[in-house]
Amino acid sequence: VFISVTLALCSCKTEKDISYIEWYIPRPTANMSNQGAVEEAANRIIYDKIGAKLRFQFVKNFDEKMNILISTGEPFDICLTCGWQNKFIPNVKRGAFLPLNDLLSKYGKDILKQEEDFAWKTASVDGKIYAIPGQNIWSPIISCSVRKDLAEKYGLDIGSVKNIKDLEPFFEKIKENEPNIIPLGGDISSMISDRRYYSTDIEGLIFTKDTQTFMCELDAPQMLENLRTIHKFYEKGYIDRNAASKKNIQSEINEGRYAVFPGVTVVDDGGAKTSATVGYDVLPIIFGQESITNASVQTAMTAISKTSPNPEKSMQLINLVWQDKELLNLLAYGIEGSDYTVVSGAGTDDISVLPNSGVSVRYGVAHNWLGPLFNQWDSPWNSKESLMKIRKQNEIGEVSPLLGFIINTDGMETELSRVSSILNSANVILKLGSMEDFDKFIGDIRAKLDDAGMNKIIQEVTRQYNE
Repeated sequence: VFISVTLALCSCKTEKDISYIEWYIPRPTANMSNQGAVEEAANRIIYDKIGAKLRFQFVKNFDEKMNILISTGEPFDICLTCGWQNKFIPNVKRGAFLPLNDLLSKYGKDILKQEEDFAWKTASVDGKIYAIPGQNIWSPIISCSVRKDLAEKYGLDIGSVKNIKDLEPFFEKIKENEPNIIPLGGDISSMISDRRYYSTDIEGLIFTKDTQTFMCELDAPQMLENLRTIHKFYEKGYIDRNAASKKNIQSEINEGRYAVFPGVTVVDDGGAKTSATVGYDVLPIIFGQESITNASVQTAMTAISKTSPNPEKSMQLINLVWQDKELLNLLAYGIEGSDYTVVSGAGTDDISVLPNSGVSVRYGVAHNWLGPLFNQWDSPWNSKESLMKIRKQNEIGEVSPLLGFIINTDGMETELSRVSSILNSANVILKLGSMEDFDKFIGDIRAKLDDAGMNKIIQEVTRQYNE
């Protein structure tokens, strides 16, 4: 009896003995007061499966915090990395992340089963994988939205609209007959992407489908034609002349002030999500589908820090999130009853939930930030139908020939900074078409880009690509 009791006492782990995996993510909502309850529930599953526990670090100033952690070498385990926050490539260059090839082979079988093979190209540098791409909309549609009542009133056949130029007769009718409605508004640049070109990871640099060469986007005939069309619309009064100075165009969109504007979805859902967002019925006008690029796949990725005290447990935890649908949705939606209600399918694998919204939100994390989007329970965040559409859209999306081509920007930093500064200033005018003389404006900007070193960038990127 003495021996049995002694062994039992020795085998009991204290809180100090338990490995905690620290996972850094941008603060998803203003109020995450239910985090403790969510982690307690999740850790009952996690500890039973991998013998460790999770501790989320939801950070408001995420970029700033991650830069400090990485610069000082402070230990942590897992973090979100992407092209827009805690940037992936610069951090790989800094040596911030662990190569994951061996860890994935040993502990990541459920990740490897579900991840698209091509996605690993965007998460790799010199043959080593440094992050796990979260499932996402990798091949978004190029589209805009039109008020349904106005489309019906003026007989707009949305199926016949192939590009923004085809909308000119409709804009003309709105201008003539609807004095309180602005024909076109919002970020127009999202409506004029041209599939004859592939985007690159460098602002202002594109890759042409026909000639397989890199060029400045202001040298591309079709891009210039689209920009010239926007200028023409501006001159005719189809675009709000005060748009550049407005702080919140979205509020005017919600008020119904615009006949045509960008939608809030990049999946063809018949306009349902945009209609729900703006509060009135809209119809989607689809111009095409973007190619799958480094940037689109790198939207949300998960990396393990080089300073992690627990790299093997960290990979086991990430894999468990991809394996266990209950755990994934617990970490995303929170606790049933306090963070969401079950609408249907309770006790099954085909569940539908309604998360709290507005001031009642106490917890919520985007599924693609955690990794496996397609294991998400049906909800207004993404319905089961919309998830199927996203997956199908990714399957038929054209993979860019530049996928996995990571540009080495060493030695080009000065030129890239100058080019970015010029384009940032010019884009405000280009997006609205508000220049007085289109050809003179384009010529002046192109000359400034030459002086800034755009041609040097093109030559160096071409050399790297050919190599």
